[in-house]
Amino acid sequence: MLVIFVGIQFGGGLYEKLAIVPLWAEVPGDQVLDQMHTTDMYQAGRAFWPFVSVPVACAARKVIAPGQAGRVRL
Repeated sequence: MLVIFVGIQFGGGLYEKLAIVPLWAEVPGDQVLDQMHTTDMYQAGRAFWPFVSVPVACAARKVIAPGQAGRVRL
């Protein structure tokens, strides 16, 4: 399960880096936000990443500390 979600995260990040970021990377500073809205990069931060990141964090906790019960203070 962890491998699947990490693969999805890696694929999403690679897609953003190779396909989406070049669409607005060369835009002047005052127009970056408008271009991010145009390419839906702004929406991806709210629609995709929260749903992918939480399962990876939960699965990683189960892998890293399988017998740990209760709260862990760092």
